[in-house]
Amino acid sequence: MRDDILNFTGLTASCAMAAVPPYECRVSLWEQADASSRGTLPLRGQVALWVIATVQKLESLGRLRHGWDSYDGLPLNSEARSRTVETIRSLERTPEHANLPVPTVVLNSGGTVGLEWEQAGRELEIDIGADDELVYVTCDTDGKIKEGQVNKDAHFL
Repeated sequence: MRDDILNFTGLTASCAMAAVPPYECRVSLWEQADASSRGTLPLRGQVALWVIATVQKLESLGRLRHGWDSYDGLPLNSEARSRTVETIRSLERTPEHANLPVPTVVLNSGGTVGLEWEQAGRELEIDIGADDELVYVTCDTDGKIKEGQVNKDAHFL
């Protein structure tokens, strides 16, 4: 193993690199547009590469200012940011989700976060706000759609 610093746009990850994942990283954000978004994200311990890439995208969205969408869109809500990190770390710890692809990360106009995955004809979308509910939509290979809301601590996948 060797120690490296991975520099992304506004993201520094100090990692102990091994030949195979998961990698151990500590991720710090800097130069945030909104002071409430600044700080170190809780990515200590073993971290899958898809989680690091997702946090990189989330950090980029945290730079957007009020009106970013030309329709009075709100900046990234700090609670939604924290809950997004909690959600992806929870997914990562579930064996069947440990090797997910990197999701599309979307800032919704209300300052909430959308995560979207597509893989092998299946889709998953999760909307994460500042409250304790997650809204999700899944579509399986047969086109069957399931949607709902769950408490952030519930296992829904």
